[in-house]
Order: sequence, then C-alpha cells, then structure tokens
Amino acid sequence: MQSVSAGIQVRRRGRGAGLREQLVERDWELAALEQRLLGARDGAGGAVFVEAPAGQGKSRLLTVAGDMAREAGMQVLGARATGLEREFPFGVAIQLFEPCWVAADEDQRAALLEGPARSVRTLLEHRLPDAAFSPGDHGYALIHGLFWMACNLAAPLRGGLVGAPLVMLVDDAQWVDRPSLRFLAYLAERLGDLPIVLIVGLREGEGSADSQAMMALRDGPVSTLLRPHSLSEVGVEQLARAQFSDAEPAFVIACARVTHGNPFLLVELLAELRADGVAPDAVTADRLAGLAPDAVLNAVLARLGAMPAPAGAVASAVAVLGDGAT
Repeated sequence: MQSVSAGIQVRRRGRGAGLREQLVERDWELAALEQRLLGARDGAGGAVFVEAPAGQGKSRLLTVAGDMAREAGMQVLGARATGLEREFPFGVAIQLFEPCWVAADEDQRAALLEGPARSVRTLLEHRLPDAAFSPGDHGYALIHGLFWMACNLAAPLRGGLVGAPLVMLVDDAQWVDRPSLRFLAYLAERLGDLPIVLIVGLREGEGSADSQAMMALRDGPVSTLLRPHSLSEVGVEQLARAQFSDAEPAFVIACARVTHGNPFLLVELLAELRADGVAPDAVTADRLAGLAPDAVLNAVLARLGAMPAPAGAVASAVAVLGDGAT
C-alpha cells in the first residue's frame, strides 16, 4: 500500500536531535510531550498547550516535539503566527497544510480532499472571495473541511492509501487569526479517537483574536497544559558552565539574579559575554546588571513597537524607576 504522505516533503522546523539535550530542567514537559506522541501512535490523540512568558522556552519545546515526532516516524505540520498576519483569514491554517498540498501530485490531492475536505481546495489555491471569510455556513464548511483534511492525512483512507500519525505545531497562538483559531478549537474537541496531536504555544498574558475559541482550545477534553518554569540557580549554573567551564560561583549567582532564570535572557547574556571575551568571575558579576544583549533589546523594542503608545510611556517610567515600581 502507498502512504498519503509518500513523496510529500513537509517543512522541517527542527534543528536536530541535539537540541533536546540542550534543554535544562524540562524533563517533566518532555515526558508529557512524549506521552502524547505515543498515545497518537496508538490512535489516541490529544492537544498540548504550552503557555509561558516571553523567553521561557515554549518555542524550543515545540521544536523538540517536532523532532521527537519525526524520529518516531510521524508526520509533522508546522505554523507560526505573527502579529502582522493576524488579520489574514485562515492564514495559520494555510501555513499548516500548504506545504504538503503544494508537494502532492493529483492522486495525493484527491486523497487529501476526500469527503468533506473537498471544500478546502479553493482555500489552498487562494481562490476564495473575501465574502467567504465572513461568519456563517461557508466559514463552518471550511473549518469542517480542514478538520477532515487533517483526518485524511492521519487516518486510513479509501482507495488503498494509508495515513500516518500526525503532529501539528502552532507557535505564538496569541497572534493566530480568528478563523484559524476556530479551526484549532474545533479540532481539539475531536482528537480523542484520532492519531493526531496538536501542540500549541502561547505567550502568557497576551490577548487573542477570539477568547472563546482560545479558552475551548486550552481547556479541551483531551488537552494537557504545560507551564515551563523559570530555571533554578542549579539550572542557571548548568547553562553557564556549558559556556564557561571556569565560571565562578559569584558569576553564576549574578546571572541568576539578573535574568530571573529566564532561559532566553540567560542564553543571550552568556553568548554576549563569550563573544566579548569577558571572564566569568566576580568582577564581571558586579557589572552584569548594566548589560543588555542586543537580541534582548531588539526583542523588547519590537514588542513595545506593537503596543499602544501608553504602554511605551509606562515602560519608560519603569525603566527609570527600576524593579519594584508599582
């Protein structure tokens, strides 16, 4: 028999199996992801919701989950939402399915569109009029069709074709467009008996295009919520010594104090110090509070630029007043 995915090359978002070994203090999260993947291989799917503040490592967990799935012989579809595309209807849904659609031949496309999934053809070929994105029966038909396209990829099909367990990765869900968010919530409600895992990353404290759909996605009947925590001082030391084997205790303590155990801030700080040839000693420890890596500055400026003007005013005031300002 032939696989639906035979000859269809899906985008690889992973960065190699070695990334998993670089994660620190994430054993519980990795175990939960692995359990979901194993369940999907046995036909019992589910959703994993990774919610964390910026820089806490949710994107890296999604990347590692994709690598784990590929190593297990599963299909992986990926999408990452952005603030600039939030108003593009079904933009994230198209990101998920378009790569395998473009790479498929006509027979494979026919298999992907069996049953109710046939309504998705015009969406993937970008031939839908704007009116099709308004609420109503047509929008529901597309959401239902996308659900069935996922099923056709993952579950056995007619015509001598077989699918493979499917993993769908969606990062930065706070920026997902409303129709795609509705589709993800619709899918999450129906995963219990399907060989499909939906893994969603969300930045904590952000709004969404559809709070009701986001709540349904987050609290679905087969959803697992993961909240990666800040690194402990032991975790900070592990990462610091990976960059500086001779790091002094005062340097490690200062790294933990300045970054509050945020993995992104810590990694960028260590990379900047290493690039500058700075010694990991007590003298450097006294200077750490005044250092701000370029990558961190750029990330903060980008976030502030996307916020209303009053947010910038508050940020400026807090920058002057310092930590502890009300």
